[in-house]
Amino acid sequence: KKANYIANNIKSNKSDRIRIIEVTEGGIYWGLNILVKYGRNQILNQLLQESVLISSWFPSIDFFFEGDRGTSRQHTPVSDKIGDQILNLWVSSQADDRYISSLLNKL
Repeated sequence: KKANYIANNIKSNKSDRIRIIEVTEGGIYWGLNILVKYGRNQILNQLLQESVLISSWFPSIDFFFEGDRGTSRQHTPVSDKIGDQILNLWVSSQADDRYISSLLNKL
C-alpha cells in the first residue's frame, strides 16, 4: 500500500525525470525503486543529510566479473545505467505517514 501510494504520487507529478521500477505480479517489495534520469547523486546526498531513509544500492553486474571496471563496464550498459540512476525508497514499517509525506515533498 505504501509503495503504491508513493508511486502514484510520483506519477501524478508528471515528471519525466523519475521512473518507477514496477514490481511484477508475485514480487515482494523490500523498497520502492525509482530511477532518476539526472541529478540522482545530488538528490541522494541531500536526502541522506536530512536523515531520510533512502539508498542507492544496486551493484552493477560488472562487479561480479574479474578485471578492470573501466574495461568490464563497457559490456554492461543496462546494469550500469540502473546502478547510476537508482534510488531505493523505504516502504517498511519504518516508513510511517510522516516519513512518506516528507519524502514526497522533498522529491
